[in-house]
Amino acid sequence: MALYAATGGSADGLRLLDAWSMKSSKYDASNTQDKWEKLTRCPPDEIDVGSIFFWVEQAVGEDWRERLREPKLTKLIDSFLVLMENEQ
Repeated sequence: MALYAATGGSADGLRLLDAWSMKSSKYDASNTQDKWEKLTRCPPDEIDVGSIFFWVEQAVGEDWRERLREPKLTKLIDSFLVLMENEQ
């Protein structure tokens, strides 16, 4: 929901969610699409990108921004940051 709110429900947001979801052994492309479409009908209004940052800090610590540059995360994070810049 936070990703949906942060990207305004855009197609780029869905692509980012899909790319992240593919990492799960339970990944199902149609399920990801269905959940995104349900958010379109009832968009979140009390959650946003700030929520994502808060949860990351709670989960991995305050140094998470420095650790984002680990090589295996760089491509996904760069894609997310480009999306965020385009939304502003």
